[in-house]
Amino acid sequence: MSDLEHQRPELFRRRRFEAPHRRRHPLRRLFRPFAASLAVVGIPAVVTWWVATSPQFEVHEIDVAGTPRVTAEWAGERLDALRGRHLLTVRLTEIERRLAEHPWIADLVVRRELPGRLVVRVVERLPAALWREAGELVFVDGSGRRIAPVDGDGAAAGAGVGGPLDLVVISSAVPDTDPASAAAAIRVAARWESLRPGDRVSGIEILRSGDFRLATRSLPFAVVVSTDRLDAAPAVLSRVWPLIESRRPPMPAELASVDLRFSRQIVFQPAAEPPREEG
Repeated sequence: MSDLEHQRPELFRRRRFEAPHRRRHPLRRLFRPFAASLAVVGIPAVVTWWVATSPQFEVHEIDVAGTPRVTAEWAGERLDALRGRHLLTVRLTEIERRLAEHPWIADLVVRRELPGRLVVRVVERLPAALWREAGELVFVDGSGRRIAPVDGDGAAAGAGVGGPLDLVVISSAVPDTDPASAAAAIRVAARWESLRPGDRVSGIEILRSGDFRLATRSLPFAVVVSTDRLDAAPAVLSRVWPLIESRRPPMPAELASVDLRFSRQIVFQPAAEPPREEG
């Protein structure tokens, strides 16, 4: 190495290349966030507009799952006017309004299937008893709400014990009985049957608030009970049954009802004697 190289080594080093600094235009700095915002907001807006205006999403098929009393044909006829409507604009309230006239519909389950299929499933009200009023039988549900009159084959099937419906018949000695009292009668009948398995209640009369007269399959007379002493009534009846059978002639043939509403007494109501013929 020469003396020149030893003394001035920096003369032989290359300078590092530095690219010239270019200033960006201010609009380019704003473009990137603007493009990102456009992608986030604009694309969904375009898709929404397309879905809302495209004829592909018009209702072209209505699939109704009916029930024995609310047939798919009946419901389909009343929903047919929804064809051609945009699927996403069809509301449950509108479907309910079109089917509201049918008394047996308890609820509707609606599902929209893209692109244009509307699925409606009918939930039918369940009859829990029959209400007898003015010689007419009416189906009622568990809440005591009247559903529809029994007609034709339904009357023959539901009026008596042992028919296909086999529902308890409720009547009332109180005018303008509300659904809550009918619901209470249904609960009393079910409770009696749970306390006396196999003793099916065929009829129950509402006497007043909390008091009921029951007619059952196994007893030849009616039983009067109250809701506050209902659980004790079957045991009391079992204790007095030997006394009833020991009477001569047998007491059941003379009894109209046995009143079990009281804690310290049992009231036997005799059957009314037939009118005597004058001769």
